[in-house]
Amino acid sequence: DAETLECVATLKGHSAGLSSITYSADGSALATGSYDGSVRLWQTADGNVLTVLRCRGMMMVFCHCFTHGGSRILVCGLDDRRRFGVWEWALGSAPSDWSDGTRIEDAATEKELQGRRLKICQDENEDLEVAKSVGVSCLSSDGGRLCIFFKDSIQIWTTISCSDDIASSFSHALTVPAVPEHCWMLRFSRDDRRLFIASENGIDVRDTATGALRLKLHDVDIGDIRLFAPSPDGKQLVTFDARSCDVCIHTLCSWTPANHR
Repeated sequence: DAETLECVATLKGHSAGLSSITYSADGSALATGSYDGSVRLWQTADGNVLTVLRCRGMMMVFCHCFTHGGSRILVCGLDDRRRFGVWEWALGSAPSDWSDGTRIEDAATEKELQGRRLKICQDENEDLEVAKSVGVSCLSSDGGRLCIFFKDSIQIWTTISCSDDIASSFSHALTVPAVPEHCWMLRFSRDDRRLFIASENGIDVRDTATGALRLKLHDVDIGDIRLFAPSPDGKQLVTFDARSCDVCIHTLCSWTPANHR
């Protein structure tokens, strides 16, 4: 509870560590991605499992996001041949559509929604090449952009939708110039106009439309930083230090959305 700081629910079910957590648009549901190769959807009110998302061959989840107003979900991860992939599930118009309303007690009774793997580009050979080479990835908040660290470059891809408004593939839109070496984490800003790139040299802030460098954060000790996230207004950056367990808030005083369009 945000006011009392009391634990409302403990979510149990994944057999490996978590890689990503996302709320639905109305806050009534929570999606958790795991290195066990599944995404679980939970009710935030009581912690009950709504459904479990798995797909044939999906071995590990890196990141995920809700799309189409929360009726669909995109998931990035690795398949059982350790190749990068993007999968999509149709969830329904509301969290109440995601399950039959019964409490899920164990894996034997889990209701699973079947997803499908998406193409990352139009050419099958190129799609396979990308799948073998991606090291780090992230999705924009609406699923309209995919960013990947691919062959020592950072590339931004945009979603190509079918006539029925279902995402069918991703098309290459931009290669970010002069990227730092050893990139290990990527994050889009809430409005998807900025890309945060974490490397051993610090954190760079790039324009997603042009790839131009907007800000370079030198004061962040990147050595033990394992998680970071920009604030909704883009004026602050929150970092988590795995060694000290410190959560730090950095003010991005030299960059604001109003000054750099």
